[in-house]
Formats: sequence, structure tokens, C-alpha cells
Amino acid sequence: MKVPFSFLGSQFSETEADAIWQKIRPVVLSGSFTLGRELEEFEQAYAEKAGTKYAIGVASGTDALALPLIAMGIKGEVIVPAHTFFASAGAIVQAGATPVFCDVGDDMNMDPASVEAKITPRTEAVLPVMWGGRPCDMTAIYGTAKQHGLAVIGDCAQALGSTWNDTPIGKCSMASAFSLHPLKMVNVWGDGGVICTGDENLANKLKKLRNHGMSSRDSIECWGYNSRLDNVQAVVGLHVLSSIDHRVTQRRLFAQWLSDQLKDCPGVTVIPEHERATNNYYLFAIICQDRDQLYAHLLKNGVDCRIHYPTPLHLQPAAAKLGHSSLHPAYRLYQRGDFPKSEFIADHTISLPCHEYLEFKDAVYIAKCVREFYSGRANARVA
Repeated sequence: MKVPFSFLGSQFSETEADAIWQKIRPVVLSGSFTLGRELEEFEQAYAEKAGTKYAIGVASGTDALALPLIAMGIKGEVIVPAHTFFASAGAIVQAGATPVFCDVGDDMNMDPASVEAKITPRTEAVLPVMWGGRPCDMTAIYGTAKQHGLAVIGDCAQALGSTWNDTPIGKCSMASAFSLHPLKMVNVWGDGGVICTGDENLANKLKKLRNHGMSSRDSIECWGYNSRLDNVQAVVGLHVLSSIDHRVTQRRLFAQWLSDQLKDCPGVTVIPEHERATNNYYLFAIICQDRDQLYAHLLKNGVDCRIHYPTPLHLQPAAAKLGHSSLHPAYRLYQRGDFPKSEFIADHTISLPCHEYLEFKDAVYIAKCVREFYSGRANARVA
């Protein structure tokens, strides 16, 4: 039996691909490929789904993180969790600011207490990451940020369809960044991103920044970037966006099946959903003993899975010259042991298949393979 991790082959079947091609054809024939009606329609629909007044389509999820930092003039330190994808910190560097890492909690997300401990006079913003689609404790994080006068830019790359306190996650930050990468919840046929905000002035700045700073064809108001989401990708995105509610519902259903099947499984911890949050289950990650051996066992038995991410950011080669805030009394370069929870998760986490094209039998089979692994290891120890 095979349980695929990727859903792309099922999502873009021949029938679905043909439907999208028909929608793209008029764009090609019109010769209008950038900043057109298709993009406006997509942005309006995305803003509605994200719960914000404005959505600005850009060239990538990374740009969706960097451009708000640039628009807000943030050049100091930005607190970001050590357990996340490279782009969360890379975008901070791209914007000309300095990433300062903090630890995560048991939910794999930014630990509000760790954020508080990292704030110095140089801190200008906090960048919480909704890891795997799971919302952070935005009440605590936003409260701390407000107390210290810090901007909050949400890395919601994986989180469309998730909520915190019944509020769409895109509405929980001053600006929220979403990715349209082919493996994201709303995906396009290439790279793309969306910035969501309720701030009209910020939205206007972002629209200029993504298009070279242009105010008209012959005039620029600021030095900007070439970061437009093109009309063809907007057509694909709008088509996919129309089914997002169904996709989230099905993922949540499969996640519940998988959680039930793995309940009380020796060697495995399933992270419970926060009572104030709704998770879209972009990823379904478990914390497990003997992670690398379990990973090999699952692959051998046809359960395609992933490790997100085996090395936390503070231990990456790119971070070799980074350290705790230069104003922190214990300033030094980062080293192993600085963020124990992030390091533990990096060593003990597997992302299991979880998407809308899987069935109950797939959840049963995944759990069966996991249980067999730990049963076999227990028997081996007894022997």
C-alpha cells in the first residue's frame, strides 16, 4: 500500500488542469500579463477569505514577508522562532534587518515567554510563524508586542483557513504573509505570495514597492522591487481558492482520524489542538522516539513522509555570525543548547501524510505502520 505525501497529482488532474487552461486562455489572447483584472479579482477574493480589507499579490511568499518589513521601515532586530523554514529569517535579512531567534513551545510555535526575554532597545518587530498551519498564541504575542511598541508581521505562509479566537489568522497581525508555492494551501503553478492587511496606507505602500515604486508609468515615488504576482498565476490561484473551505474541512477530518488512530501509541506524541485555535492541518506532525528509524520504516512500507526541519535556524551555516541581541547582557554567537525545545523538535519530529485526497483506510494504515515499528522495537528490547 502507498500513502502519498504530495497531493499535486490528484489536485491537478487532467480534468482540473483543462478547466484552468480554459480560464488562462483569455489572458494569453489579451496580452495582459501583469497587474490586470485577473489579479484584482484574486486579491479581492483572497482578502475576503483572509478576513482583511486588502490583499496584495507578490512574486513569492518570501517577498510577502520582506516587503512589509521594508514598508514599515524596520531595520533593527526582529524576533523569529529558531524552528521554522529558512525564509522566515531570510526575509528579515533581505529587508535589511537582523533576525534574533527565540525558542518554541510544546506546540512547535513561538513561545511568548521566549519572545519577552529577547526584547531589547534594538527590537522593532516580532515575526510569529504559524508552523504547519497551527496558529500561535497571538493574544499573548500581540499583547507583548503592543506593550513594547513592536510591529507584528505574521508568517502565515502555510495557514490560510486557520483561525485564532474565531478570527481568520490573516487578521491577527499588522500584516500577514501567505505563500502560493505549489505545495501550499492555495497554490499556483510556480511561485507567488500574498500580503494581507487592514491598513490602507500600508497596502498602498506595498502596491508601489512590488512594482518598482511606480506611481505612474513614468514616475516612481520610492525605490521599489519587481515582485508582481502575474495574471496567469492569479487565474490559477482564484480557481484553487474557490475550494479552500472544502480542503480545510477534509484535512481536519483526516487529522482527526489520524489522531484517533495514534492515540495512546507508545513512542508517539500527537500535539493537541489549542482550544482557542482552528488548525488547517497543512502539516500533521508527531513527536516520536527513534525518529530516524521510524522515518526509514515508514518509507519502506509505502508511507511517504517528511522531516520539517532537521536543523534549527540558529545552527545553520548561514547563522554562524548571528547571536543574541548585541545589547543583551549575555551576548555571544548562537550555539547548540540555546534553544532546547527547537533542537528537541528538530530531532524528534516527522510530518505524516495529511491532505484532502486521503481516506480513512490511509489513516488506519499509517497508524498500523507506526504501531508495528514501536511494537517491533519493544519486542527486540525484551529479546
